[in-house]
Amino acid sequence: DSERYLLNSKQLNRYPECQPPELLDAYAAYAGVSPAQVLASRGSDEAIGLLIRACIDPRDDEAVMIVPPTYGMYEVAARSNRANVVIAAREDGFKLRAASLIKAAREARTPVKLIFIDSPANPLGTLLEHGELRTLLAALPDTLIVVDEAYIEFAPGDASCVPLLQEHDNLAVTRTLSKAFALAGIRCGFTLGRPELIAALLKIIDPYPISDPVAQIALQALARNLGMAVSMAILTVLFFALIDAAPADPAYALELEGALTRAFALGVLCGLVGLWCCVAGARAARRQ
Repeated sequence: DSERYLLNSKQLNRYPECQPPELLDAYAAYAGVSPAQVLASRGSDEAIGLLIRACIDPRDDEAVMIVPPTYGMYEVAARSNRANVVIAAREDGFKLRAASLIKAAREARTPVKLIFIDSPANPLGTLLEHGELRTLLAALPDTLIVVDEAYIEFAPGDASCVPLLQEHDNLAVTRTLSKAFALAGIRCGFTLGRPELIAALLKIIDPYPISDPVAQIALQALARNLGMAVSMAILTVLFFALIDAAPADPAYALELEGALTRAFALGVLCGLVGLWCCVAGARAARRQ
């Protein structure tokens, strides 16, 4: 609920920065990329429209590919930006296969410049295998493949496609704070990609997409998330260690509860300190 967040109103009389540096640094630390690879926007919905505007020239009769059933905003944004829409089919079991997408792109009436793939898929929940994505990226080097990871926090730890950004220039990833962070009301999302793509998006984004209160809440949410992750790691290790050594004594349960509570608090503190170090280091690097 809103009472969990503190707001400083001292800067509300000033226009915010287009891309608040502290927010970029914090999300870069969270996602494991550099701040130059991050664009903040009003949810990932704005990012979808920006990517289409950056990649599609309506005068050249170019197309966006989608793979239903999928998130409806891909088609809405494509048509509102006067892009053609190419529909590709899923395999049995709603699986995505690179071969089917490559075939659909090559057989399309107009050049496919952009492909949107949600992974985990909405509403299916299926994941795009990294091997299939690598095949698709290699086969269509002139097409930007956008992987929408709005629900990535609910997927296994190795499901994200972000590590592949270092290998492929034609890959972008969209993220949001709306789902796992439960912050749909503040409209805050991110695009991750090569610095050249982020620079191109900065040329067409509105001047003040991230308000100061939104940036403040997002920063607090990211700090809490990191603290929670560290806490859970400490708790897991400590829990099994203590259980293995537990004597058959009811009083030990109370001691265990107290130890776990202290460990959780320590984890939150470590997470906050860790995030502060990441942000401070990124800001120092930016100044140099």
